[in-house]
Amino acid sequence: VFDAIMTFKKEEAAKLIEK
Repeated sequence: VFDAIMTFKKEEAAKLIEK
């Protein structure tokens, strides 16, 4: 479960970086 949260945060961070 925690790993899934980290993956979600990484994806969110990637979106902000691309932006």
